[in-house]
Amino acid sequence: MKLKYKKLTACLALLGVIQFSTLSIGAMNIQSSNTVHAASSQTTERILQQKITTDTNKTWNINFNSEVDLYSIKDCIQVNEINNNQIGSTIPVTISQGSGYSIAINPPSGGYKKGQMYQVTIKKDARARNGKGMVRNNLMKFSIGDANTAIAKVEISPVLSMIKAITINDTTRTDIKKYKIEGNDNLFNIGETSVNVLDNKSSVQVYFYGADGYTVLGKATLNVNSSLSDTMLQIQ
Repeated sequence: MKLKYKKLTACLALLGVIQFSTLSIGAMNIQSSNTVHAASSQTTERILQQKITTDTNKTWNINFNSEVDLYSIKDCIQVNEINNNQIGSTIPVTISQGSGYSIAINPPSGGYKKGQMYQVTIKKDARARNGKGMVRNNLMKFSIGDANTAIAKVEISPVLSMIKAITINDTTRTDIKKYKIEGNDNLFNIGETSVNVLDNKSSVQVYFYGADGYTVLGKATLNVNSSLSDTMLQIQ
């Protein structure tokens, strides 16, 4: 998805796979199946994506709508481990120039760790050659999983604890396109949020479907006792 800030647009792309839609300042214009929550103009950070991959040597592309200079922008891009929702060690990735409009984040020597979550930060100090910049930091979280892994988020309403918003952000299975939550008859695309009434349930089954929405391709158990950010599920 593209983000326009002061005429500088940044997008994170899983090489040749993710197509990002347009997102303008102060408004959303979503043109893909992914759900992205726009931050208000008062916040200093915006999460672009939460992804999961099996590739421990994944290269991430950052594409801009204006020409960028590697040496002026590379210090504004950082990758960190995330542990217990806290920023951890900085990962020694290398940044290389792509086209005049793109930068590549190359994996560290030895690759990323299986089971670990990471965060890519594009700092708002990043500037294009023409001097234009962004109004806030942009973040992308990603995890390294195995071939049957999903990444989920649970948000419990502070008013009614039985109301729980569940999002399956991504899976490592390219055949999985949709999901259902136990007790909810509605089918959701991967990346969309499902709002559920779950009274006296500590966990629910998540059912995964292909593009047709009929064939169950797998299931996983999700803990809904508390709000969880970016928890990994094993698809059975």
